Amino acid sequence: MAGIESNDDIISRGVGCFMDLSERHPDKKVLIVSHGALIGLSLKKLIPHFDTSEHLHNTSVTMLNKVELSWDCKLYNCITHLDTERCESN
Repeated sequence: MAGIESNDDIISRGVGCFMDLSERHPDKKVLIVSHGALIGLSLKKLIPHFDTSEHLHNTSVTMLNKVELSWDCKLYNCITHLDTERCESN
């Protein structure tokens, strides 16, 4: 379809962004905020050894570590920060 980015193009753009940021900011913590499709497809390519079949929740947190030439997933699709019982209502 004209004007629609293919999954391969999304993956290429997303992985390229992750790689560029990791090279520009080695040993630093970087926050990436984006559409779930870009992050989800990029994660499938970056951490193929990790089960990423669970659909990413809105505002979920995933933590990756770059270890030499590969990536390791420390936390995937975490939404515990959305636990409303932890919030105080005034």
